Amino acid sequence: MAWLNGALLGGFALVAIPIVIHFAMRKKPKRIVFPALRFVQARSETNRRQLRIRRWLLLALRCLAIAALVTLLARPSVAAPLAGDWALVITFGGMALLGSFLLLAALAARRGPMLWVPLAFAVLALTGTTTWLMASVLTYGSEFPVGDARAPVTAAIVLDNSARSSYIQANQTVLGRAKAAAKRLVRALPADSQVAVLSLERGTVFWSAGKQAAVRAIDRASALERPASLLNTLLQAERLVREGRHPRKEIYVFTDLTRPSWPDEKHPITQQLQKNASTSVYVIDVGVPEPENGRLLDLGLSAEAIAGAGTIELHVTFASSRPSTRTLELYLEKPDPSLPFVQDGRRVQPPRTLKDQAELTASPDQPARHTFYLGNLPPGTHHGELRFVETDPLAIDDVRYFTIVVRRPWKMLVAAGPQTSVPAWVEAVAPRELRSRGEAAFEVDVVPPTELANADLTRVDVVCLLDPPPLPDDTWRRLHDWVEGGKGLCIALGPNVGESESFASEAAQEVLGCVPTIPFRARDAFLSPTSYEHPVLRPFRPFADSVPWNEFLVRRHWSVEQVDEICSVVMRYSNGEAALLEHPVGSGRVLIMTTPLTEIDRPQGRP
Repeated sequence: MAWLNGALLGGFALVAIPIVIHFAMRKKPKRIVFPALRFVQARSETNRRQLRIRRWLLLALRCLAIAALVTLLARPSVAAPLAGDWALVITFGGMALLGSFLLLAALAARRGPMLWVPLAFAVLALTGTTTWLMASVLTYGSEFPVGDARAPVTAAIVLDNSARSSYIQANQTVLGRAKAAAKRLVRALPADSQVAVLSLERGTVFWSAGKQAAVRAIDRASALERPASLLNTLLQAERLVREGRHPRKEIYVFTDLTRPSWPDEKHPITQQLQKNASTSVYVIDVGVPEPENGRLLDLGLSAEAIAGAGTIELHVTFASSRPSTRTLELYLEKPDPSLPFVQDGRRVQPPRTLKDQAELTASPDQPARHTFYLGNLPPGTHHGELRFVETDPLAIDDVRYFTIVVRRPWKMLVAAGPQTSVPAWVEAVAPRELRSRGEAAFEVDVVPPTELANADLTRVDVVCLLDPPPLPDDTWRRLHDWVEGGKGLCIALGPNVGESESFASEAAQEVLGCVPTIPFRARDAFLSPTSYEHPVLRPFRPFADSVPWNEFLVRRHWSVEQVDEICSVVMRYSNGEAALLEHPVGSGRVLIMTTPLTEIDRPQGRP
């Protein structure tokens, strides 16, 4: 406690004046011995005792009046966090003093024990409580927990402003309700409180410079399409309030309590927040009890880049929380390198063209699926979108954007060894029908393996070695330098490998990342992929459970050894041997198949 006018505390010495007056007014008793007046003497003794009590009460009141006057003139002040504590001390102290006066009055009036005994116990209880409160305030200071309901707090306001917060109900978004409730809370916080406003926007968070600054920070929050994790934001808020200057620490979370953003109680972050007993976490549900929403799920493209006049497939799924029929439109922007740009705060975009539309009907247990087809696009980069004609309360998931790159067909150079069916390979990568329509993804050129050393590879994107014979080291080095620049090399090992040391040379290992050792006879082996994440196997993912791999037996394949650390096995055979390997070389990739892909039906000299 601090005193603004401490010099006036000397006025407490004036308390001696009533004491001097008291002793000066005392009368000296006269002894009169008269038996007939014994009754009068007894009555006089009673009156004298009552008068003595009254005088003591008058003395106490005079002392209190002077002490109160000196206290008011000294103008005591306490820290804001201790104001409630000192108010409790004064209240209980005053009640104890009043009870003491009542107890003395009861004793002076010779009241029965039914009155003064309860008063005595009440006075003792109030005196003990006052003493305990005073000792607690003086000992623990601002950490004292009693009476701090209006004491300043360290508070963090967390706003869940994910894309779902743009849901509209009664002409107000979920985020709008959260912001209104958060502003009411900030204005109701005690004075001198320390407040920070956090949203799911990534960045550094600072303490607000007062309540008005916190309200302005709340007003600036907007729905985000790619928000940060709510859990990480909660941890950031917990660390922030832990370093706050006030003992009371509180976190207020305004969220719609949807499953994607709010974890269960077993989540490590939730358990960490529960362990921090010094911080109170309050969750305010601002969501909609039964939201109605139709949404487009992830858009699937058959390819992100196509060659020539090819056709691309756009697979889309429509899911709805209730039975609904909506019209989905496909738009494509007109290519314009100068757009988009921002002018006068408004985004100027290229004009859009409606390419196709479809009517989809979905229910909660039966989503609707549809495939759009885009073809005959000019070379370049094309941007488009799928958008519903009708709107619903949550518009953020009613549109999906996509980008397609149309480029010239990839140049493929094929070098095949003896007894290899090159036409079968060409038909597999560039079918005749697609070539005739200009939609083939590859333009294929065929050269003998002996001409690889002199072939022009500057415009070639992919080189395929189909069951190649032994190659000189100069050819391996040239292929290595070419792949290193970001190209692709595919090698299918077959019987032409023979027993030559060419594939085990240092130059060959720099390209292959492994050494083929012995041909493996496995009459009942077949391809057995376990993962379809690699781009080579990704087209098989929708049919992973229906492809009868066991019906396509592999009679012979090569076994590989000395596999490089950076060389990975993409697929194995059913016997556990490596079937397809990938070896990164610089910015390029080398794929090695350990069995021939296009061997003729009955190779000469083979049983």
